[in-house]
Amino acid sequence: MRVIAGTARGIPLKQVPSGVARASLGRVRQSLFSWLADRVEGAMVLDLFAGTGSLGIEALSRGARAAVFVDNSRDSVTVLRDNLERTHFADRAEVVLHNALTVFRGDALEGRRFGLVFVDPPYALLRDARLKQKFARIMEELAVANVLADDGWVVVKHEQGVLDELAPCGLELAERRCYRHAEVSIYRPLTDDADAGPAEAT
Repeated sequence: MRVIAGTARGIPLKQVPSGVARASLGRVRQSLFSWLADRVEGAMVLDLFAGTGSLGIEALSRGARAAVFVDNSRDSVTVLRDNLERTHFADRAEVVLHNALTVFRGDALEGRRFGLVFVDPPYALLRDARLKQKFARIMEELAVANVLADDGWVVVKHEQGVLDELAPCGLELAERRCYRHAEVSIYRPLTDDADAGPAEAT
């Protein structure tokens, strides 16, 4: 897997040999970042369930100001730090070893507000009814934790159909797109006069 575009274009990203982390498919990443367009430039980015960091690193390559990566696997964090070094983004990144399902309950992210939040949980997490409920709670905690900018977007990559009924308190679904076996859902802060949804990909 390689960085698709930007200053680190073409640099290969190291993977976790044990298979602990899943790489975000290249074609999905390419379409997603075309869809996000100019929202990436200058953004503060949060990458939850970061794995090898492919989404946050792609954002940094395309001009994001800085990124915070959260993952609870030591193996993944080791590989992620290596990927940040090889792409020369270590000075614009922070890696937090923490369970993404509980990260908003402490002070790990205190004082930061993000314009883009990437959420790419293991598919197995959303297949389990109990864990899916925990995931719904983290989305609600994200909305009330004062870490999402007023015009920020939460970008969730998941299997088709698993989030059809998810309506997190404080967030609304702006748009959803399908990519064969995957879907990407964009949520934004719930307001009475919400702006128009994401721009169409070119």
